[in-house]
Amino acid sequence: MRIGLDIDSVLLDTMDEFLKLMNNDLKTNFIRKNITCYNFNTKLGISRNEMVSYFKKIDYKKITLMDENIPTILNEWKSKGYKIDLITNTVGNINVIVNRLYELGINYDVLFYLKGSKKELSSTYDVFVDDSVKHLEECLSLKGNPICFNQPWNQEWDGVRVFNFKQLDKIIEEGY
Repeated sequence: MRIGLDIDSVLLDTMDEFLKLMNNDLKTNFIRKNITCYNFNTKLGISRNEMVSYFKKIDYKKITLMDENIPTILNEWKSKGYKIDLITNTVGNINVIVNRLYELGINYDVLFYLKGSKKELSSTYDVFVDDSVKHLEECLSLKGNPICFNQPWNQEWDGVRVFNFKQLDKIIEEGY
């Protein structure tokens, strides 16, 4: 079994830290449920460059896991011989992110740091988990097996969806 996992908002909760930074600077009070589309900068009233700059300011040492069960489940998958790759096109400092993943006990085989589309790579996995509808649709278009990690910005996805890693584990163990 080969599993591809996104990092931001699937493994690591970067959105809450992003919102703290932005709300502090702009004196706003946005919360996660206000983010109802993936390219949310316009909804928040900021430019794409401003959005990227906030993501670059995130202190990954403060970032928590999206689900406290992630390390245990990934370790179980590894013990079964599953190959787990992380696939990201984050704007954050990849070395700091890798250190944080290690500190949080995230066990994986390879990290792919992409500058563009995940399309070609995502479809090579038995399961590909992401929070971006665009990336999920690209995977599906190549006959891949995408699973959506639920977030307010991906509600238009009508395929398989999980809300936590226990659900993801169950789906994988049932032979998705």
